Amino acid sequence: MRLPQQVGDYTLLKQLGAGGFGTVYLARIEGDLGFSQDVAVKIVDSSRARQSPEVISSLADEAQFLARIQHSHIVSVRRFVRVEHPVLGVLHAMEMELVRGLVVSRLLARLQQARALLPVESV
Repeated sequence: MRLPQQVGDYTLLKQLGAGGFGTVYLARIEGDLGFSQDVAVKIVDSSRARQSPEVISSLADEAQFLARIQHSHIVSVRRFVRVEHPVLGVLHAMEMELVRGLVVSRLLARLQQARALLPVESV
């Protein structure tokens, strides 16, 4: 997908990661009087959803579960929405708080390359 891309209320700016359900993007939402906020948005791949409709219900269950949890070490989920896009078709998106920081896989790769261990305090 070319970025930036408007998908529903979200302007997708940068891909942050991808996994079994879909792709996570850095996105911006905008409101009235100049309000804007960066969020993370997990979008289910539409072809994957057509092949396996249970993916949508699994993601909805995940969103519902995570929305009930408030903990400083767990990303908060704000909403789960169905979005119709003129080119991409029907998409489902889970909006989450954006946590800026290190990508753990990159950190672990660097540690391995340096033959170092992750300090216990960091775990």
